[in-house]
Amino acid sequence: MLMSLAAMAVAAVGLLPPAAGALLQEGIDVVVILNALRALRVDRAMRPALTPAAEVLIRRFAAEHDDLRDVVEAVRAAADRLSDSSGPQALAAVEETYRLLTERLLPHEYAEEHQLYPALAPTLGGPEATATMSRAHTEIERLSRRVATHLRLAHAAWTPISSTYFSLAP
Repeated sequence: MLMSLAAMAVAAVGLLPPAAGALLQEGIDVVVILNALRALRVDRAMRPALTPAAEVLIRRFAAEHDDLRDVVEAVRAAADRLSDSSGPQALAAVEETYRLLTERLLPHEYAEEHQLYPALAPTLGGPEATATMSRAHTEIERLSRRVATHLRLAHAAWTPISSTYFSLAP
């Protein structure tokens, strides 16, 4: 602000031509913006580094993600089977993938939520950094409960559940 006022005073007495004054003002604006951005910068030295325990958790969950690819493929296959037919084979595929969801995927999601994310929060700057992933876990759990509801109903009278499966399978 002081630089702008000084430039205006110099221009007011006629010592700064208008074009040069405009360029000087643009330069002052750039300096002010860069200073504001510097204030927003996160100082990595202030954030704690990953702990060895957090690094172990990261490696563990990365390996689990690789192991869970077959669950995602099974969900996609069940969704495809549902879109092709709604007979007993489709119901069996849905039951099998629901078993995979409840026995493998949901426990993994729960463990990530309660072990990995709290371990990462200090390094990432707080729990807000993992909020998007937490929301994805919540949605997967909700869709899994919806599949369970459809399965209960399907044993009495078949109910289309392909929309739920297509939501679960990317």
